[in-house]
Amino acid sequence: MTSCRTYIRLCPESFEDSLTKVIWAMSYMKAGRAGRWANREFEHEAKSGHLRFIDWVDFEEEFRKDFMPLDSEAAAEFRQGLDCQISMALAGMTYGRPADTDPEAWFCLAIQMDQNRAANEAFHTSHRQPNLPTPGISHIPMAS
Repeated sequence: MTSCRTYIRLCPESFEDSLTKVIWAMSYMKAGRAGRWANREFEHEAKSGHLRFIDWVDFEEEFRKDFMPLDSEAAAEFRQGLDCQISMALAGMTYGRPADTDPEAWFCLAIQMDQNRAANEAFHTSHRQPNLPTPGISHIPMAS
């Protein structure tokens, strides 16, 4: 967002209106969570005929809400204690995300994900096939 704001300030003549700024910024959101977010916004535009942002300021507010936690230091501390897979799953969420102002909801979601991971692991461990001899290969030790 900082890079976008800087470029817009340096080259204001390149942007005829707020919508042009928004679409230009979203054109860089191609991968990961940002890409999914931009795709969802463009799908909304295709269905409704317009983006859901009123102007650049509205876009920045929505972007900040979805991508910049209010307390980045607390968020970093929260993530530091998480299992790497859970941290990645939380970071990549586009739907069902708790509000950044609700740390208790994030904590509960992380616990739920950890319990789901543990249950899944236990299920797969209990259903593993025992090591069976391969047909046609003798498993009798040879005398030396």
